[in-house]
Amino acid sequence: MVTSPINDPKHWRERAEEARVHDEQITDPESKEAMLRIAEDYEKTGEARRRTAAKFRRGHYTLAVGFRPLPLHRARTLHPIPPFHVAMFVLFLLVLPFILKWFFTGSTYGIYP
Repeated sequence: MVTSPINDPKHWRERAEEARVHDEQITDPESKEAMLRIAEDYEKTGEARRRTAAKFRRGHYTLAVGFRPLPLHRARTLHPIPPFHVAMFVLFLLVLPFILKWFFTGSTYGIYP
């Protein structure tokens, strides 16, 4: 499923071919070498887009941005929770009773007049 020309492998192959056509017209050796590198980079980008499109077709990726379901052998692996997240959760649990009391009664425990 290709939705943008940037994600289309054919687009990048065409850009590489254009760079090679321009390369044939250049006489300066350094510029010629730079144009060939650009063409190679376009080819690499096209190949990467082709592989990504193939993964979408096989169902390895979903359309949600930044989300990819884990393979089954990795889904069962437990990952440690970062200490900062644990500390923030504990802080939330300590403050929660005060937040609930304020929400339901409007009491601020005399902190504010």
